[in-house]
Amino acid sequence: MGRDASSLSDDDLRKMVAERERRFLEDAPTSAAEAATIILDGVKAEKWRILVGKDAHQIDEMVRQSPERAYDLDFFESFATKAGWRIT
Repeated sequence: MGRDASSLSDDDLRKMVAERERRFLEDAPTSAAEAATIILDGVKAEKWRILVGKDAHQIDEMVRQSPERAYDLDFFESFATKAGWRIT
């Protein structure tokens, strides 16, 4: 995520990973069951691309508009802001 982790202790990193896991499980806008339904419906419809969640649609649109920038930190930051993500 563009951050220098060299100054963080192993315990700090463990806490950060645990918090990300918690947020993924508890705060995700799309549940695992909803995601599975979207994916399976897409497979059944023989779609070649299946996007799950509003953020997936947003990043897809942004990458298509500026594919050269897709791996730049400022691209990620603008996407995170647009998607409503908290960067901690």
